[in-house]
Amino acid sequence: MSGKSAVQLINVTKKISGKTIVDHLTFDIYRGEIFGLLGPNGAGKTTTIRMLVGLMSITEGEIFIQGKNISSDFKAAIQHVGGIVENPELYPFLTGYQNLVHFANMTQGVSKERIQEVATLVNLEKRLKDKVKTYSLGMRQRLGIAQALLHKPSVLILDEPTNGLDPAGIRELRDYIRKLSQEEKVAVIVSSHLLTEMELMCDRIAVINQGKLIEVKNLKEFIQGSSENVFTFFEVDDLNKAKEIITEAFSDIQVFEARNGMEIKTSRKNIALINSELNRKGIQVYGIYSQKISLEDKFLEITRGDHHVKTNS
Repeated sequence: MSGKSAVQLINVTKKISGKTIVDHLTFDIYRGEIFGLLGPNGAGKTTTIRMLVGLMSITEGEIFIQGKNISSDFKAAIQHVGGIVENPELYPFLTGYQNLVHFANMTQGVSKERIQEVATLVNLEKRLKDKVKTYSLGMRQRLGIAQALLHKPSVLILDEPTNGLDPAGIRELRDYIRKLSQEEKVAVIVSSHLLTEMELMCDRIAVINQGKLIEVKNLKEFIQGSSENVFTFFEVDDLNKAKEIITEAFSDIQVFEARNGMEIKTSRKNIALINSELNRKGIQVYGIYSQKISLEDKFLEITRGDHHVKTNS
């Protein structure tokens, strides 16, 4: 990931009919990274994307793409951007190659060599002569990405790119997005409701709720940032007695009954102490494991509660 920002949002705000849809968003996105926009319905993700590509005006603040202001220098800024929103607009009765030629003719400086290059990049070079109506959804999405990359953008914006794809198509698309960020050093901005896919795809994420920025973090730090985790103790000799011992010895630790034993929410360093105390009191524990916190778990945790809003990245 390059240290230079490909995209900068500075106090970006959008108000419609007096209602604040996006509220002072500030963060940077870098070349060579996959950056996820997360938030519940109505959070302001699509509005943010529309402002990024100039489809919606900015009420307050500034957006810079490769140092160019999207509002005052739109043509210079937007030339660095490629994107597809949900399903790409393609001509089904033309071949993949004819579709790419058609869009290449709308942009100066796109050569036949570049068309072949992007087709190879998304692994469609062997199907370019086939009509798009014969393509699978995954192939159409990849052709849409190839189309968006024709003019060598440094920023690729994908809004719900996995809509309608089966699991194989989703994985295929995810692999190509990763390849793009690594090999072409493109800053890829992805918005999706499929949190499991975002977890597998993204390097960093921004969580937006009610138009406000909640968090911008490296994905792993975001998920693992909590000092407490949930640990399951299973095959416990005397479950009720074990719960009593833990409650008496560790009054600030929460214990919950689980199907095969009990769940304890605490820091990792306390687990050995808890197990030692149980053994000292004659309670044997035959298994302990830490539950993996998912992006979905963390996302629901922070969007359901009250959290301090970040004003910068």
